[in-house]
Amino acid sequence: MSNVNVSDITKAIHQLILDDSDLQELLEASHVVRSGFVNVNPGLTPWAGVYKASVEYVPRSLGQHSGTWQLLVNTQVLLQVFSADTGEDAEDKLEELIQKLMHLIFENLTLKDTVDMTLGFKVEYRFLEGENETSYFQMAMVTINSEVRTG
Repeated sequence: MSNVNVSDITKAIHQLILDDSDLQELLEASHVVRSGFVNVNPGLTPWAGVYKASVEYVPRSLGQHSGTWQLLVNTQVLLQVFSADTGEDAEDKLEELIQKLMHLIFENLTLKDTVDMTLGFKVEYRFLEGENETSYFQMAMVTINSEVRTG
């Protein structure tokens, strides 16, 4: 890779999600967005949003020419589910979405050739509360850590 355009990476992740047959069973295409507003409507779940998070530029000059850099790129996929039944039901639905996303990324570690390698993941959970105390609206923020080398 010679340079990085984080929009290309988010486009690739978005397309991977849309094209994945396992995720298609759970997500309507209109409920998968890239760089849009974060969903606040439980009626639009299950929902997924793809966002850029950060890029860190690290010089790598040991044994290399001075134009060699390692770019550490973080992208996020937000996943949301809702259950009117129980918190356990919402949690199970959310974990199913996370597992299917992880499997998809493990099968596509270069994210459609937009990065050199996916290095790892971090999952953070959020519990969204609405006006209705008898419903369960949960979200996971999956951060995908990737590497792009330049020079």
